Amino acid sequence: MTDKELRRSFRGLVEVFQYLGGIYFFTEFFILDKVEQSLKIYSNRKTVLRLRRMARIKYGIRMILNNLYNYKKIFKPHIDAMEKRLGRTDLAWLSYEEIIQLCAGNSVPISDR
Repeated sequence: MTDKELRRSFRGLVEVFQYLGGIYFFTEFFILDKVEQSLKIYSNRKTVLRLRRMARIKYGIRMILNNLYNYKKIFKPHIDAMEKRLGRTDLAWLSYEEIIQLCAGNSVPISDR
């Protein structure tokens, strides 16, 4: 894999994770509690079916996020390859933006996190 392909692949993984995380946020309890409260007042079959569908979507997204969030499974191979190419050992502690800056040839201080 070329440097450009590695950067593109890493950036793609981060973008998917951020996108799905954003969607998942709207399925959290503090949002859905309001929906459940309104069901007590306006309960009907169509609404119940939609909520069941939403629950399936939520858990599907959660499964994908869990796999993406598994650092060793998804991100670590990319980080390992980038560390070798960049001669660094601290990429796991850097932010996504810092890693992209390094890959673009910019200077980023060694992390002591």
